[in-house]
Amino acid sequence: MPKRPLVIALALGASAGAAILAFQGLASDSPEPAPHAGSASCRGVAAAYPESIGTFRRTSVDTTAAAATYGDGALTLRCGLPAMLPTAEMCVSIGGVDWVLKNEGEGSRDKTIVTYGRSPAAEAVLGPDVPTDVALVELSAAMKNLPKNDRRCIDAATPVPTGASDQQRGNAQSSRNAI
Repeated sequence: MPKRPLVIALALGASAGAAILAFQGLASDSPEPAPHAGSASCRGVAAAYPESIGTFRRTSVDTTAAAATYGDGALTLRCGLPAMLPTAEMCVSIGGVDWVLKNEGEGSRDKTIVTYGRSPAAEAVLGPDVPTDVALVELSAAMKNLPKNDRRCIDAATPVPTGASDQQRGNAQSSRNAI
C-alpha cells in the first residue's frame, strides 16, 4: 500500500515539471526586454502597438516589457533601446518617423529596423516573409509618440551641419543616411 502515494507523487511531480517547461517555451516567444522598456514613453507606445502588421496578427504583447510578437514570431517589436548614434546605414523617413535599416550581414534572412532620432529607440526584427515597407508604414503611427532627439535622416541634398565630423560629412554624400 505505501507504494501508491509515492507513484501519485511522482506522477504529479512529472506533470508539474512538464507544465513548467511548456510555460518556459511559450515565454521564449517574447523578445528580450530592452534596457529602458519600463519608461513611461515605451509603456505608452506599447499600448498603441497595432493589432496587425500586414497579414500578421499580434500574438502577444507585454506592455511592462514594451514588447510584442506578431504572426507567431514572424515579427518581434520592442521599445526601450538607447538612441542610435549617427550611422552610414540606410535611413528612411516614413510618416514623420525616421528609421534605420540595419544590415544584418550575409546569410541573415531577418531584417532589423530601428527608430532614429527618438529616445528611447524602438526596434523591430522582421522575418523573411514580412514586407519591410508594410512594417515601416504600420509601425510609424505608434512610434510617433516616442520623444524626439536632435538626430534625423539626411539625403545628399541636405547640407551637413556646421561642426559635423568628417565621417558625418562623408555620410551626407550617400543617398540617405542618419546624422
